[in-house]
Amino acid sequence: MLDRVRGAAVALVVLALIAPSLEAAAAESEATAPLVDPATSRRGVGVIAIGDGAADATWPVALAIYGEASLRPRIEDRDARALAGGQLPKDAPKATAELAELRAQVRGDDTASRLLLKEIARRTAAVALVLVWPKTDAKPTEARIYDAAGDVVEPTLHREGTAGWDALVGTLRGRYAKVEPATTPTTTSTATTPGKDGSSGKGSSVLKSPWFWGAVALAVAGAVVWAATSSRGSAQATGLRVEWGK
Repeated sequence: MLDRVRGAAVALVVLALIAPSLEAAAAESEATAPLVDPATSRRGVGVIAIGDGAADATWPVALAIYGEASLRPRIEDRDARALAGGQLPKDAPKATAELAELRAQVRGDDTASRLLLKEIARRTAAVALVLVWPKTDAKPTEARIYDAAGDVVEPTLHREGTAGWDALVGTLRGRYAKVEPATTPTTTSTATTPGKDGSSGKGSSVLKSPWFWGAVALAVAGAVVWAATSSRGSAQATGLRVEWGK
């Protein structure tokens, strides 16, 4: 019986000794679990030509905006040119041709145009669109901002200045800029729920739980009881007396 009790005690001590190693292994496993950034998140500002023959007036605006990395939407060059009123190549994909068709129907701030702009923003995952009207005999080239979140074409008119379209780019940068790293390193989840003592609650190992060690103690006690019960007969033969507390 003493050997069995001694074995149970040794097992408990060994478990206590290796608990830090198990805890470290669990922490390392959690640290290598990557977080996935949703690819559908919106970013960037698209540039839309309004009316036929507006490509020449629109492309300089597009170059100024797309030249700012934090404002560049996730679209192909062919899509950017289609939205700016450029001529479609014969082998243009269906998605690009559809963008060109949607753009051609946009007239300005009317209800139908806003529905089209909303669809263009959805397809390009852009947070905003810049609408460009070519110059006429009465006025120069003008641009207005369509905010996708508010579904509104803002009334402010933006015009080319002595520094080109820098003023418009600065306005867009202040509102919509989103900087992303050139390379995306593997990140780890650090969102945890702090415990009462300020330690992390989420992701903490069961080895730190008092319930776990209570269960271990009960298991050891059970082993002792079982060992003592199974050896009553031999205890009488050897003169060993076992007393049970009331």
